[in-house]
Amino acid sequence: GCYVNIANRPTQRIPPRSGDKYGVLIIDSDQDAVLLFARTLMLAGFNVRSAANREEIVAELNKPPLPDVLLLDTALPGLNGLDVLARIHQHPQLAAVPIIVITSKLEREEVAAALARGASAYMIKPCMPEALRASVHAVLGLK
Repeated sequence: GCYVNIANRPTQRIPPRSGDKYGVLIIDSDQDAVLLFARTLMLAGFNVRSAANREEIVAELNKPPLPDVLLLDTALPGLNGLDVLARIHQHPQLAAVPIIVITSKLEREEVAAALARGASAYMIKPCMPEALRASVHAVLGLK
């Protein structure tokens, strides 16, 4: 089972920043989830990086090229994931990067807060690899 709510689907395909392959940054402290997400997206042709804490997030967001999509868990050690979402969305270079919140929280208030802070999609863990690929494709305007 997986609940997906695509809030912002672009009208046109977003081109990859690196030229040929799309890049995804997975921000999640659950290494099993990161491995599953990374494997799924790498098999679909994406370049994948990950970060699990504040220092890694900052380092990855400052490393070129910028990601084309972010997967963000809201349950991060020592961080409020919704605050991280809002900060990323307010950053001038990152504001247009689609962010998919992927978490185990299914409270209506959490979903609404994530979408209000700029999330392009909201997914519930665990989710099927096909749903993850479809959501990433959707927020990039891919078929």
